[in-house]
Amino acid sequence: MKRKLLISLGVVVLFVGAFGAMMATAFIGLAPVTPFTALPNGVVGVTDGYVQAFIVPCGDDSAVLIDCGQDPEAKVLKGKLAELKLTVKAIFATHGHSDHVGGCGAFPQADLYALEAERAVAEGSAAAKGPLTQMAKNDPAKMRKLTRGLSDGETVQVGTVAVQVFAIPGHTAGSAAYLADEVLFLGDAVAGQADGHVRNAPWMFTDDGDQCRASVQGLAKKLAASGAPVQSLAFAHSGPLQGLGPLTAF
Repeated sequence: MKRKLLISLGVVVLFVGAFGAMMATAFIGLAPVTPFTALPNGVVGVTDGYVQAFIVPCGDDSAVLIDCGQDPEAKVLKGKLAELKLTVKAIFATHGHSDHVGGCGAFPQADLYALEAERAVAEGSAAAKGPLTQMAKNDPAKMRKLTRGLSDGETVQVGTVAVQVFAIPGHTAGSAAYLADEVLFLGDAVAGQADGHVRNAPWMFTDDGDQCRASVQGLAKKLAASGAPVQSLAFAHSGPLQGLGPLTAF
């Protein structure tokens, strides 16, 4: 009995150690995240636990949110919005993982958008397909319904801000990037490293890593060809990088 207990304990320790090492490799070397990050044109990154959401002022004391964090009460986000004297008109979710849409219910007056392909994951009627995320389906009773599903290539005008929509499937089937006020919001598709490069989404949270990389590379080419101004790259789990260059070099 004692031998079996020791073996079981050893297996648990090995599993915990392996999981810890796996998580560490996903996040070590990333550009550091601060509680609040000032980005161009008044955009502010707000850290909610281990994820960031972004406030984009859109005139008339209003704002757009890119993602809404993991806290169902959105306490940190609401505190920063109150400090800035802004109310939320619209939320654009980069994808439907719970740390990106968990706080959306705290803003019932705001329109909620995501790519149509992400509706089922965001609303909780289906799980994402990553090795770990397939076991973490959102609770439909706690999720907001989308106001409207978005299409790749469209532009949504919210107040003074035009939000351009880009489908970048891979991290999830309906992952999106958004370009607004010269900031490119990339969600979890890539993260910024401290050395100025970008890295692909961690495999354990990602539906299809190869597709994710190809989608981001395609987006970089599209933006470079269009000449669209991109002052900053904003990521959910790392600090920002400057300009489009890190993405075109990916």
